[in-house]
Amino acid sequence: MDPFPRLVSETVTAMITAAWPTTPEESQEWLRHHGIDPDTATERAPRGLSRNWDRARTLGWGSADSGWGTFRGEFVGANWFLWRGSSSDEVMAAAHALADLLTQAHGAPTEATESTEHGGTWLWQLPDHVIDMYAYHGLTRPDGFPAGDACVQLHVDLRERAEAQEEHARAHPAERPAPLTPPDQ
Repeated sequence: MDPFPRLVSETVTAMITAAWPTTPEESQEWLRHHGIDPDTATERAPRGLSRNWDRARTLGWGSADSGWGTFRGEFVGANWFLWRGSSSDEVMAAAHALADLLTQAHGAPTEATESTEHGGTWLWQLPDHVIDMYAYHGLTRPDGFPAGDACVQLHVDLRERAEAQEEHARAHPAERPAPLTPPDQ
C-alpha cells in the first residue's frame, strides 16, 4: 500500500508534536515540512469564515489527495483521502493497521465503530489535537446502493481551532438556495 500505514502514522505524530502553524505563510512552510505540496492544491469556494484546499500531492504517498483548512485565517488542520483505487480488503486492512498504529502512539480512540454499511470510524480526542479517521469499504450497502470508492479519510486538527470552527458553524448554518420552482405548464 502506498503510503504504508506506518508512514501515515509517523506523519500524524510528527504533525501533532510540532509547533502548529497560524499564518498562511507558516502554514505553507509547515505543510511542505510534512511532505504536502501546497502549490498543487485547489482552493474550494470560501464558506463563511472557513477556507479549504484539496487535491494537493503528498511526496511519496502515491495517489493520496491531501488538503487543509483555515478558520478566521488560522490553520485548523490537514486531511487526506488514502488508498483510493485499492480493493475493499486492502483498504480495510490498511485502515485497521493505521488505527492500530495510532492507538499505539496516542492511546485508545475515544470512539470507534465498524459497520457493514460503510466501514469504520475512529476518533482520538487528544488534549490539543483531534485525529478523525473514516474507512469506507466501497462495497454495495445492505440497501442495495453503492457505497462509493473504498478509501480512508483522515483528518488531523488543532482541537481548539476545530472546536471554534464547529461552534461557529452550528451558530451560523449555511444559507441554502431557495428551492427551484417548476416552470408554468
